[in-house]
Amino acid sequence: MENIERIMDRAFSIALGGRPGVSLVDVPMDIFALKTDKHSLYTTRHSLNEARFAPDHETIERAVDFILKHKKILILAGGGVRLSEAGREIADLSEALNAPVVSTMGGKGTFPEHNERALGFLGGWGNPYANRASLESDLIIAVGTRFGEVNSSSWIEGYTFDFSKTHLLRIDIDEKERSKDYPEDMFLQGDAKTTLSEIIAELKKRSAARPAANSSWYSELRKGLDDYYRDFMNCEMGSDKIKPNYVIRVLQELMDEDRSISLITDVGWSKNGIAQYFRIDDPLNFITPGGLATMGFAPGAAVGFKIGAPDRKVIAVVGDGGFSSAISALFTAVQYSIPVVFLVMNNWSFGTIQGLQRSYFDRKFIGTAFTGSGTDLYNPDFVKIAEASGALGFDVKNGSELKATVRKALNGGRPAVINVPTDLEPDVPITGHWSITDIYAGNVKYMFDRR
Repeated sequence: MENIERIMDRAFSIALGGRPGVSLVDVPMDIFALKTDKHSLYTTRHSLNEARFAPDHETIERAVDFILKHKKILILAGGGVRLSEAGREIADLSEALNAPVVSTMGGKGTFPEHNERALGFLGGWGNPYANRASLESDLIIAVGTRFGEVNSSSWIEGYTFDFSKTHLLRIDIDEKERSKDYPEDMFLQGDAKTTLSEIIAELKKRSAARPAANSSWYSELRKGLDDYYRDFMNCEMGSDKIKPNYVIRVLQELMDEDRSISLITDVGWSKNGIAQYFRIDDPLNFITPGGLATMGFAPGAAVGFKIGAPDRKVIAVVGDGGFSSAISALFTAVQYSIPVVFLVMNNWSFGTIQGLQRSYFDRKFIGTAFTGSGTDLYNPDFVKIAEASGALGFDVKNGSELKATVRKALNGGRPAVINVPTDLEPDVPITGHWSITDIYAGNVKYMFDRR
């Protein structure tokens, strides 16, 4: 028992130090049963980014020398930028180099996506202009990214990255990330915020800011991206079942009106569609399970997020499959009076997997369509479940009601469930690559030949 404070202090230190993650303290039951006069299991307070560090000055000078040899520089902001709270530094570096910025799913919003140098999210479900920028650049400065499958088009060369033609300077706090997926030309181990600050200071010392003319290589991409977003915002509503892209469009319009809204996404359209089509200026607008695509993430995460950020208006955007698998989060929200909105995109299926079955297995749906004893679609009545548990419940009858219904739920002061009957199609466009499509299409040899 006398070691518990030391052990807890170490556990928090490990969890929050370096690249943050989970630590486990396994306490045997006989220890839990002991009596103590202590009122707390730990006495030291810990916080994220306590021990920031950067490479030495000589290494920073070499990095700046390397950067200034290139003309088409692209900055890639990963989830480490969010954790390091280095968004301001990404913006300063972008301005100093007149370089556009793309992001991974975890880094989305760390650089304001309404900024003229923002090219959005790249990867398998990224927008096509972010992927093009990556392929056309001669240097990528990658900050705090693990180059996961979603952001790297399953590591298949030529869709998102081609490091046979593009140089790579990588900044990461974790030495284990060095050359893990791609061989970098230069690796800087350090905290993102501190390391970027040192690079920016060295650039300023050399008066090395780039002229506006250097924007010519990406200005065409930015124009194409503006048109891409504009086309999306004109998507059709649908009739008895609302188109999933229209649901995302309405959420974008609501967020443009109220930047205090935070969307906690699940999987499928709620994650990949928002990542591809949304313009987000604050990382707190978009919380996602990322590439792990954990179905059922959103309901519980939304409750936890609202506790940690009580001033935010929190919407869990989740499919009917995800909501059904984690519906107990609704009961917790009611029990503790946590006003979270659960927006259920109800398409009576595990939509992403059914989409793969539709595309590659002749529409043979096995275990993905929610039907009753016959062929009729079946789901529990989510609105009645909400009302029976003490939450507000809303049934959206058509797309024209959606925006007003979400506003009403956000202002209700109680947990709320919005049931949105949603069409199965269209699928989220894969603008990069996802190797599972090669597997299902029988192109495994192609997949490995391209890596």
